[in-house]
Amino acid sequence: DLSEEVGELGTATRSYVVLRHDNRKCASPMCGGWFVQDVNRATVREEYVSGLDFSASNLQPEHQDVVTSAQDFEVVLFGKLGKVTQGYRKFVVTTAWRGMPGVRFAAGDAFYRVEASNIQCITAPCPSLRASKLHSTSKVLHHDLSLERAAMPGVDQNWLTFRVTDRDALVAGSFRAAQVGAGHEKVLDASQVFIKLPDMTQSCPRPAIALCP
Repeated sequence: DLSEEVGELGTATRSYVVLRHDNRKCASPMCGGWFVQDVNRATVREEYVSGLDFSASNLQPEHQDVVTSAQDFEVVLFGKLGKVTQGYRKFVVTTAWRGMPGVRFAAGDAFYRVEASNIQCITAPCPSLRASKLHSTSKVLHHDLSLERAAMPGVDQNWLTFRVTDRDALVAGSFRAAQVGAGHEKVLDASQVFIKLPDMTQSCPRPAIALCP
């Protein structure tokens, strides 16, 4: 249950973090690791870690490579700081999400988990979605989800929406009002979507080819 043990970045509880590569030129493990920081905090506190420890996750080596090969701030990790060993510590990963490659979330955007609100409405528009802000008890009912800024060219936005509402993808975005007929809708405008790893998909069936006589 990812709702358990959520607190400030530290060794006692787990939290959601983004990370960037340490590009300083010095010997490992003093340099060459990552800087991690909690999302949705009023004050940004970066912590240097010498590496990522995937032993507490169910990620296979190929999925770990997806994380470590990503560009800065294109991954969200759920985990905690490990114990200090020889003066340095690693970040112990429990769960990982991979963002759209080449997309950077907008400054000031908050991070959310989105699900169906299951509200029965008599009149439209109906707030059919609920956004839960990470590291917060805040929940926002809203009417729609816009992925135009987050989707890479060629990415099916319906596929991406399904990942958000049914496959535990995370969203970085902000809310805006949209005029719909005589009323207004609250829209979560996403600047980045992070797909939960591993993303299990089915291969396309082979096309049926008629045999030659």
